[in-house]
Amino acid sequence: MEPKIFTRIGVDEVGRGCFAGPIVACAVLFPYGSPIIKGIEDSKMLTREQREELDKEIRKHAIIAISCRSANIINQIGINWANQQVLRDSAGRLIKHIVDMDRYCILVDGKFKIGNFPFRQQAIKKGDQKVYEIGAASIVAKVFRDRLMAKLEQKYPQFKFSKHAGYGTREHIEEIKKFGKIPGIHRDKFIHFECGIYGNNI
Repeated sequence: MEPKIFTRIGVDEVGRGCFAGPIVACAVLFPYGSPIIKGIEDSKMLTREQREELDKEIRKHAIIAISCRSANIINQIGINWANQQVLRDSAGRLIKHIVDMDRYCILVDGKFKIGNFPFRQQAIKKGDQKVYEIGAASIVAKVFRDRLMAKLEQKYPQFKFSKHAGYGTREHIEEIKKFGKIPGIHRDKFIHFECGIYGNNI
């Protein structure tokens, strides 16, 4: 008997380890017959310009779904729960119009499958480097989140969110020390435990 070949849906998230901003997940499905887009791989291995160009191509040919959880939500429920929620939501939004899910397999970047999600799935370590669809999802999620962070910088110009995207860089830590955290934008536990900043100003 021939092994069954499944149509693959790639799912990935960005912003899990940031000190500020949302966590964003994307699910990507390339319909049968879609052209192969050259250059798709882990978004962290690409320049901003490369990601922007690939994002346009992916959106042109793929079905995508994006989900976010704000820093406020992350502060309330924790990053692990928020991570599961955005993965589940993005995949769920993509597949809700698929009639025959028996033909599909959801491939998730990382060590863990999506919890409470009753569909065929597989977790793949470093999947954004190994699987075309996961790499595409990582690119779209990264571009989407970077744009959100750039908009935040317009509102809070003292923080160079368009440069560090809310990650715990030395520059960002110095900004937090100087200006204090932004309620609803910064993640309290990340700042306390990962960069050791304490006091009323945070």
